[in-house]
Amino acid sequence: MTPPSDQPAIHVAGGRLAVEGVDAEELAARFGTPLYVMSGGALRSNVRAWQRALAAAWRHGDTRVLVSLKANPSIALRRILNQESAGCDVFGQAELEIALAAGVRPDLISVNGSTKPAKLIARAIDAGARLTVDSIDELETAAAAARAAGTVAGSASAYVPT
Repeated sequence: MTPPSDQPAIHVAGGRLAVEGVDAEELAARFGTPLYVMSGGALRSNVRAWQRALAAAWRHGDTRVLVSLKANPSIALRRILNQESAGCDVFGQAELEIALAAGVRPDLISVNGSTKPAKLIARAIDAGARLTVDSIDELETAAAAARAAGTVAGSASAYVPT
């Protein structure tokens, strides 16, 4: 349910908390407590605001919002983020596999971490995910993994202010 356009998705009406027009007490009665509730409308609105703000602030090329998978591991949340073309930042093999299973476009996944094992680097390249390379050793490992996969690891240009 979506609240009227003049109301925020999460608001207090008549002294009662409502989420997208549904009384929080009704949600608790229906689903039990403790209950974790998110507003899909608020999430969509926030992602769009982040996308606009980032694009307006960065005039040196394309921008992407990459929301941490660790902070948003729910498949329902990821579904909304995917629909809004938000990518994700992952740390480690398990998070990469979760992101892929949740339908995140591989080109919108950034694999981070200061020490990435060769197996993770190879999997990221095979999947088409992006890597944040933290050392010359990782760069060489990525190049070797790309050669072994018969592909070329892409590169992103870095912006260096002058």
